[in-house]
Amino acid sequence: MAKASKVIQSFNAGELSPLMDARSNQTKYDAGCRTLENFFPLIYGGAKRRPGTEFIARQHTAGSKARCISFERSVTNTYTLVFENQRIRVFKGDADATTLGDRIYETAIDIDGVTLPSGTPVSISTDGSHGYEDGDTVKFQDVDGTIELNGNEFVITRVDTDDFTLDGTDGDDFTAWGTTAGTVKKVLEIHSPYLTADLRDLKIEHSADVMYITHKDYEQRKLSRTSDTAWTLEAIDLGTGPFTDQNTDTAKTIAVAEISNGGIAVGASVTLTAAGTNNIPFNNSTTAGHLPNESTTAIS
Repeated sequence: MAKASKVIQSFNAGELSPLMDARSNQTKYDAGCRTLENFFPLIYGGAKRRPGTEFIARQHTAGSKARCISFERSVTNTYTLVFENQRIRVFKGDADATTLGDRIYETAIDIDGVTLPSGTPVSISTDGSHGYEDGDTVKFQDVDGTIELNGNEFVITRVDTDDFTLDGTDGDDFTAWGTTAGTVKKVLEIHSPYLTADLRDLKIEHSADVMYITHKDYEQRKLSRTSDTAWTLEAIDLGTGPFTDQNTDTAKTIAVAEISNGGIAVGASVTLTAAGTNNIPFNNSTTAGHLPNESTTAIS
């Protein structure tokens, strides 16, 4: 007798738990799978193959955990922030989405010399202070002679203000430096307080060029972007305002003008007079004395 195969027309229940085996009385049973690998179920029934992956760059610390968080300034101006142990790296996607992500680098500086000691790491001298630290990642361009450096990234060890070495290299594997200096630029990193173990618990709220980050064990912080290479992470102190600065000068007061009989009748109008040069720090406003929500209910 020929076997009949049931036609499955929908996979939108996704991958079902083994506890659902033989539960044909459940609606989701006929639209689910025991295993659904490398596919995304679609709400209208079918399933599509997941997109592939592309190697963009190595992490600062290979093998460590990180968290990727999107930062969308606009539809055509997007970034990916890679949170690692006490540092954040920035990647930018092209407006036409042809590039999934490119590193953001600091401004390139000129190279003043390349030394190739036998059996030890390559040494680089820069034209002026480089400002790099141990463990930073740098990339070279337009280096004459020592062409093995061009287009490649290296982790460095800082020697002094204008010298550093390339970790894991051997001077014997490179050709001699030429007459053209070339440039080197550092991968942009934002220093942060967040440890690897806390990255998964970060709470994010984002709008345009500002991202607010909270965690129960850290002060709340604001990450601001002003350009591709200008990012600021700072602690913030949220209040219940916005209010102007509190008046702490006891010589600057508001007093009620004297009313006959020494009292204020219920429903009577009074005049509030500010004492101080040009009424500072008080504002001339029809809402003076109102509640913060601009209610017209008087403050008792």
